Amino acid sequence: MKTPRRFLIMMGLAMGLQLSGSALRAHEGHDKTPGDTDTIVSGPVTISAEARKNLGLVSAEVEIRKIEKTLLVLGQIQAIPDRTVVISSRIAGRVTKLPVNDGETVRKGELVAEVESLQVGNPAPRAEYVSPIDGVVLSRDVFVGSGTDSNTKLLSVADLTEVYAQARVFEGQVNQISPGQRVRVRTEANPDEVFEGKIERIAGSLDLETHTVRVWARIANPELKLRPHFQAVITVVAAEGDAVAAVPRSAVLGSAGSLFVFVEQDKNSLMFERRSVVTGISDDRYVEIIEGVVPGEKAVVTGNYQLQYVAPAKSSGKADHDDDVSPPTSERAPGGRQRVYSWALAIALIASIAVNVFLVRSRRLSSRKEIPSAEEGAAGPAAWSRPR
Repeated sequence: MKTPRRFLIMMGLAMGLQLSGSALRAHEGHDKTPGDTDTIVSGPVTISAEARKNLGLVSAEVEIRKIEKTLLVLGQIQAIPDRTVVISSRIAGRVTKLPVNDGETVRKGELVAEVESLQVGNPAPRAEYVSPIDGVVLSRDVFVGSGTDSNTKLLSVADLTEVYAQARVFEGQVNQISPGQRVRVRTEANPDEVFEGKIERIAGSLDLETHTVRVWARIANPELKLRPHFQAVITVVAAEGDAVAAVPRSAVLGSAGSLFVFVEQDKNSLMFERRSVVTGISDDRYVEIIEGVVPGEKAVVTGNYQLQYVAPAKSSGKADHDDDVSPPTSERAPGGRQRVYSWALAIALIASIAVNVFLVRSRRLSSRKEIPSAEEGAAGPAAWSRPR
């Protein structure tokens, strides 16, 4: 058994050395172990006027204002029924003219369709149809040559200078809604614009399938940027809040527990300080600042996300000569390599223990086979080597 045991011992040592060597090679060239991170270098950030222009930086003053209590609901844009007309044929015949298309703007009195009657005549009688309002063609339901009767819908036109923002409010929120409340509407088609209006009417019954109540808010739309069926996010102003120091929501960066803003530090607006803040209540536009900035200071509201990646200004003294070597506040773990070696030694130790356990078990099994019982001793040495 000596040769196999030596073989196993050598194999265990080789395994331990191989594992430890692999661990060392796996971390070769790294001074930090998993979990070690560099601290964020903070301090004043100074940029050039050209850099400010390229970043598109915009600042807003910290103001005392009321934070509103709001309710956020989803909805869509709709044409107002009282400002929509459907133009239908009054005679049986066929369409001979259709000079407008879906989406085009028409004026009151403008020709939008012509239908030739089926009555015999030379020429056959024709009926002309004009738009009764200024508006946009929402749908064109026939083509030139299409047959018509006295009930055929030709097209529909809507005045979209005002539209409805229809929202569905859940049953538990209905008590917060009332006619006359102000709303702010945002759409994906116009992400940087806010459209304002007021709640005009509320449905008289609950939708049994969705358990929601429909609410309609009238929204001014003079530039026709809102079109029917646009998806909308509707903020209902439920009540006025208290006056607090506040900044636009876009000024605050970071995550919960580590929020910060960039504050202008000089009259030229080229130096900015990254400052930690504590926030309070908020609505869809502003957030209360409890600690970190004071009214009158200016916080960056546009371009601040890119500003956090600009290197901070150099400090005077020795650091000015050393900054090309390594960041002055880098938290490189001095024990990083020691931890790597500790891991390698631990792996080697585990491998060695495993081999020793295996050898002990083998020795015990060998002892049981080689030590004869009383009967076996009486039988003589020949009996010990007899196969079992």
